Amino acid sequence: MIKSLYGATNSYRVKELLRDEVKDANNSKPLRLAAIKALSGAAGDSAIQRLLEDMLRFERDSELRAAAIEAASPDAAALKEYFHLGYKLENGGYISPLEKE
Repeated sequence: MIKSLYGATNSYRVKELLRDEVKDANNSKPLRLAAIKALSGAAGDSAIQRLLEDMLRFERDSELRAAAIEAASPDAAALKEYFHLGYKLENGGYISPLEKE
């Protein structure tokens, strides 16, 4: 479910949901990792940027900290693959996310 929200990270409600999922230490690590990665779509938001910066400084779990580093400076190609996003090529062709499945 978290992966399907990536395209809506400009929505306040989605950002708040993802932020809450990240902050809840009772959530499973895979859920928190996906939520952190999804927040990369909102890394321009100052509240999200502060959350990621706090995680860089204070998060003890190395995987969660690494995900925060990636989300703070997202790699477009990695995000397309992780979130199964389609994209256009320079020549105008389209790569469907289903082609790699």
